[in-house]
Parts: sequence; C-alpha cells; structure tokens
Amino acid sequence: MKQFLLLLMLLVPSRAFAAIAFGSCVNGADNSNAQSSSISAPQIAISAGDFVIAAIRWEDGNSVTATITDSTQTWNVSRNSYTAGGTGHRMWHAYNATANATDVVTFNFTGLVTYPNFVVCRYTGIQTTSNPLDQNAGGSSSGANCTPTSSSYTTTAASEVLIAFAQIDMLDSSVSPGSGYTTRATSPRVVAALEDQIVSSIQTGITTSMTFNMSATCNIDVATFKGAVTGLKKGTLMTLGVGR
Repeated sequence: MKQFLLLLMLLVPSRAFAAIAFGSCVNGADNSNAQSSSISAPQIAISAGDFVIAAIRWEDGNSVTATITDSTQTWNVSRNSYTAGGTGHRMWHAYNATANATDVVTFNFTGLVTYPNFVVCRYTGIQTTSNPLDQNAGGSSSGANCTPTSSSYTTTAASEVLIAFAQIDMLDSSVSPGSGYTTRATSPRVVAALEDQIVSSIQTGITTSMTFNMSATCNIDVATFKGAVTGLKKGTLMTLGVGR
C-alpha cells in the first residue's frame, strides 16, 4: 500500500488591540465627620470614546447605598460591596464616553454618611462597542500594614486593564501598590486609593492586592475591562501534516 503525506500551510490571523492608556484622575473627600447625602467631584475633561471609572467609600452603619450621576455619561456598576462594620464601597464605569470638557460626577446616598472618599479616572483604548466589564472580585483584611487581597479570578481577553480600588478605616495612611500595579490616585488623607495594571495576555487564577502602612480594617475591589479590538493582524503560519 502506498504511503503519502499531505502538508497544509495555514495563515491564522489574530485580533489586533488598541493600546490601553491611563489618562488622568480627580479625587476628593469629606473627612470632617460631618454627615452628608451627596458629594461632587472636581471637573474632569472627558474626550469622546474615553473610558471612565469612578469609585467611592463611605461610612454609615445603616446599609446606605450609593448612586452616581452627571450630565452626560451612562454609568454601569463595576463592583458593589458593603462591609458589615458599616463601610460601603462601590465602583462604576462609563464606556464610549460622551465628550465633556467640564464633566462633574456626583455621588448620591440613600441616607446620611460620613467620610466619603472617592476617585474618578479616565482611560483610552477600552472596548466601546459593548460593556467592556470582564471580571470583578474583592477581599478584606485587618491588622498591621493592612493588605487587602481579592479572591482569585481569570480574565478572558488578551488585552485588558485591571483596576482596583482599596480603602482603609483610618486617616493619614500611605499606600503601596500590588505587584505589577501602578498607583494612579489616592483620596485626601489616603483613606482610599486606585491602582491599575495593563496586561497583554489572559491572566489565570490571579489575585490583586494593595498595602496600607497602618493597622486597621481594609478592603479592596477589582474590576477588569477589555481592550478595544481594532481589526486583525498578520497571522501565524501553521503547518499541518496528514499522512497515511
């Protein structure tokens, strides 16, 4: 019986992604222990197609919830957490943003709260055609050099930004980002901070952390967002052999 070998050479394309980039942040707080039902951020300049992340922590003891408003964007919940000790924290995002050079974000509460601390940051290169949210996770800790660490998670896209917001129940801390992360903003008196990491491959079974230099209770929330696909890039040449 004759033997033969058939070689097939295939050019397999892969997706090309836009470069994800950090833009800018604004922050704010009311650390006077006065009760309030809302707090507004300073103006932030948003360009068309930007991605905006907003995060806040507050204290209340009565399971107060928070919402977010501004004049132009459509907001989605990225991560919603509430700590039994009376500290709430929440993250939202707006994708394919509408341009607004003087955008003002306002956080509203369903009751009176104290110590609201927030950050609002913008990015470029994030998916605009549909909600880019991929994964979210959270965790808490307590003790000296408080280091909250999220539960493990696995991303699903090759290009993503991992954004974490952490807070500590203490004033005047300092913060160190988790391994591979960059601190982008802290709230006044470092009650809360936001860090990110931009990745170019799927991340499997990872966790996210941040370290405060004080002894207290601390929490972290992380959400991951897919990068924008710009098309197909030159494929990889694959050779397949079929023989008999």
